[in-house]
Amino acid sequence: MLFRSTFVLAASALISAAGALPAMAIDLTGTWEGKSKCEIVDRSTGEVFAQHLESTLRISQSGPEDFVAHINGRSVAHGVLVEDATNPGKARGLFTECGVSGDPSGENAIVRIQQAVTNSEGGGKLRAEAIFSDSGSFAGCAFSYKRASMVDPNLGTCP
Repeated sequence: MLFRSTFVLAASALISAAGALPAMAIDLTGTWEGKSKCEIVDRSTGEVFAQHLESTLRISQSGPEDFVAHINGRSVAHGVLVEDATNPGKARGLFTECGVSGDPSGENAIVRIQQAVTNSEGGGKLRAEAIFSDSGSFAGCAFSYKRASMVDPNLGTCP
């Protein structure tokens, strides 16, 4: 069973960055390639199974409060990053799924970015955890990404 709803993303990020955003130095814009490892629970049977997949994260960021992400081609999240006042280049953030209902039986997702490190040459690494649900199942996932490109995928806004 492939999980349809992939992310209500509550992001707590540790980010070292050399970027060019007007209000902050942290810029996660670009394409990130990596893997996901999920533990999924089927709501109807109670069956628990693991799923390991290749994963692509695309981010368009035009400021600390203007942040849209797509995971595996799905428009899943909008978020905010807040730079750490005592540690320049580090931040915390929050992602929530577009149109999140708050109903645990509906489609919801939270993603916590554990660590993201970027550099001016376009490289970087990002680790995250997610909790998500849809009408048939819920799951916890871990993600590990490497930045493949700093080119803005121009994701627009949350639908």
